[in-house]
Amino acid sequence: MQDFDEEVKYNFIFNQIVENEDDFVGCMAYVLYKRNKIEYIESYKKEHGGKEPELKELREWQKSECTERKLKNYRKLAEDLVNNFVNILQGKKERELKELKTTLDEKDRNLKKYEW
Repeated sequence: MQDFDEEVKYNFIFNQIVENEDDFVGCMAYVLYKRNKIEYIESYKKEHGGKEPELKELREWQKSECTERKLKNYRKLAEDLVNNFVNILQGKKERELKELKTTLDEKDRNLKKYEW
């Protein structure tokens, strides 16, 4: 894990969550991380009269979010989301195929009525 240097202005957490350019689950995990970061900032602003958190406070939040356990949790949540999405798509395709089969069976029955 990379050190949290106060001088570092870029977000290195992406590289800790996403394993490679084909890591779709990792990208989804990063989106979940970013959503939590936005929620943290919004909550901070509410608690501090609209004041944005300073870099030091953001780094402290990042430290708490970048433990091995939390990074694994982000990945697990992302895997669950991706699996649910795939299952929904698969169910939709199965329903479409069933409807298509019903339609084709009906057309086949109608064609058989006109066989010579």
